[in-house]
Amino acid sequence: MTSSEPSTDRGELLSMLAMAGMFVVTILLGLLIRPFYDANQLQAFGEAGATQVRFILLELTMILVFTAAILFLVRLGAQWVIRYGILAILTLALVYATVPMAHVLLVDDLGPDSFVTTAVDVPEGEVVGSFGIDDAIFASLVDSGDEDAPLALRLDLVQADGWTSNTTAWSVEHAHSPMSDERLVRVVSNGFGSGVVSMTNGAYVWTVGSDGTVVEGADCFEMGEQGPVETIPCGTALLRSDDLYVVDAADVLWRYVGVEDAVTGETVYRQQAAWQLPSGLSLNNGFLSATQLGADHLMLVSETMVTVVLLEATSDGILSPFLGSVDNATTLLVVDRSDDGATPFTTATVGPSPWAEGGDDLLLWVGDADGTVLAWRWNASWAEGDITELDAESRLHMDGLGSAVLDLVVSDIDGEGGVEVWVLQDGVLNMHAFQSLTRMFEAEVTGNSLVVTSVDDVWTAVTMDEDGVQQGEVTGAMFLSSGIAFDGLATTIGLIAGLVLVVLLYVHSEWYVVNTVGLLVGAGVITMLGVSFAPPLLILFMVAAAVYDAWAVYRSKHMLELADTMIGMRLPILLVAPQTRNYSYIEDSAAYGDGRFTDDRPDVDAQGEARPTASTSSGGSREAMFMGLGDVIFPGMLVVSAVQYLGGSDGFLVAMCTMLGGLLGYAVLMRAVATGRAQAGLPLLNGGAILGYVFSGLAVVGGAVFNFGISL
Repeated sequence: MTSSEPSTDRGELLSMLAMAGMFVVTILLGLLIRPFYDANQLQAFGEAGATQVRFILLELTMILVFTAAILFLVRLGAQWVIRYGILAILTLALVYATVPMAHVLLVDDLGPDSFVTTAVDVPEGEVVGSFGIDDAIFASLVDSGDEDAPLALRLDLVQADGWTSNTTAWSVEHAHSPMSDERLVRVVSNGFGSGVVSMTNGAYVWTVGSDGTVVEGADCFEMGEQGPVETIPCGTALLRSDDLYVVDAADVLWRYVGVEDAVTGETVYRQQAAWQLPSGLSLNNGFLSATQLGADHLMLVSETMVTVVLLEATSDGILSPFLGSVDNATTLLVVDRSDDGATPFTTATVGPSPWAEGGDDLLLWVGDADGTVLAWRWNASWAEGDITELDAESRLHMDGLGSAVLDLVVSDIDGEGGVEVWVLQDGVLNMHAFQSLTRMFEAEVTGNSLVVTSVDDVWTAVTMDEDGVQQGEVTGAMFLSSGIAFDGLATTIGLIAGLVLVVLLYVHSEWYVVNTVGLLVGAGVITMLGVSFAPPLLILFMVAAAVYDAWAVYRSKHMLELADTMIGMRLPILLVAPQTRNYSYIEDSAAYGDGRFTDDRPDVDAQGEARPTASTSSGGSREAMFMGLGDVIFPGMLVVSAVQYLGGSDGFLVAMCTMLGGLLGYAVLMRAVATGRAQAGLPLLNGGAILGYVFSGLAVVGGAVFNFGISL
């Protein structure tokens, strides 16, 4: 709520400009202390709570409860309870600003140590797969020395300490496809942690063990008179013992059985069964991952679908699969994003669960192009029961991460049962830990593939792309703090400053003391809320608060009663902008406290005595403008949130435009305030800030201004 009781036009103008200046200064102070809150991970409801609507509803509820409690105490005549209770709250809120400010001004580095990378000399080629979290298989085409087949496929495994020692665990060569000069290799894991992978290059299927052991499988072609002719559609294949499962271009899953040829004695593969996979999988066009789960299930992930299918032995209709007589595959999970405009999946893995109840509990982890990580629960023992579908992990709240998730590594590096979730995005690597999946590590990186390893308790993160490989050591000093990291001197100075201001407020609550405390308290609250909620949630909060403010000022008028009480007690939950040099807030506030805050306030009290005020004009009106601290806090928290969650120069630009929008709303508000009547400030101030955020955000960063994965 904002009110002005004007004196002269010049004084009124200066008062309005001073109030605008305090509006800006409070927000800038919030931005100043934001790094302290960010470095210490001081979100009110944790990182996951930043996108959850229920916490905003809780904040709204607490505002209503607080207002009702104050009004109830006023009508009971218990003003002393209000005064000392709010002073206690303000003391805490003030320390939340003075201590962080002292740290920002006095401590050189509030954040963790920097993550430093160096180039790794690894084999040439492209990363095509891995056996676990700490290795990568590189594939490249080399000269075979054979005139009939000039190209060979070279596979190199870099593992564990190989990243720091620049060595390979093994290197093998395999025949390249005579059907294409392009290097096409797909790797399918033969079971989570099995140490064996199936490999295909469109012409051959074979398996490789983590020790480099190669077991030949099927040839997918025969040489005819006109050249090679495909006999098995080996785009994606799983080879296990004598069974070969392959997926063709029509998303049909085939089972081939290896039998011994009676003439040559060699193993040949014969069709045994076929099943139609869910429509929209398009595995051969957007393959991301394939992993055998347990004994008889296969997880398939493309850009358009995540599915888990049962690997059965027999089916009907195998002789005419293209006539639609093939059985549908038995599925435990189908997540379909094949519709036009749907967000594509970008990466997938199988890893331990932070909430594991047993050694067999796993999660099927998937990332998408919107920066969301999803997971479904899996336990190998379930395959023995009657389970027909997999449940999503409802305890996982990793959405609104920004850019596309390029790679995921889920680890328990120290082997102590904790789970680390490493999320690689464009230019940034984050690590989340504990059951809360608190963000513990953040670093600027390059690359689109990720490996995490530990050798002799030294953690190393490796990122890779076509431009090279970078590796760096991850230490505890690089972790983001999950609590407040205090510096002794800065903490002492901050506490002393806060306590001095509280004492000064108690013994001499003149307008400049009230404003100083109000600016700092406002900055602290702005920052606490700004870092705790993503911008879309704060916009929802601001709209609801604006509606409530308008109703409370113009209809129920209880906000006027609340303002009158606070002014009468000279509590710094508002800002005061005098219109004359000799204005005294102490004397002026004595005329308040009877529950009425109106433009027709009488100049005598109920007993007919003149109200004690030394700041009245000749017309009898007081010469000051009052603005509730909430009128600054709500636009300010959206400014801080824009910096926090959009990040970089774009986030700062959007934040400044948001503040400018709030100032434009303030300018419109002042035209109404100039009438001398109390006005609801939030509709115009919040409205201006929201419009500033929306228009500048769309212009600068596009749809990402709303893309935070908001959930209940």
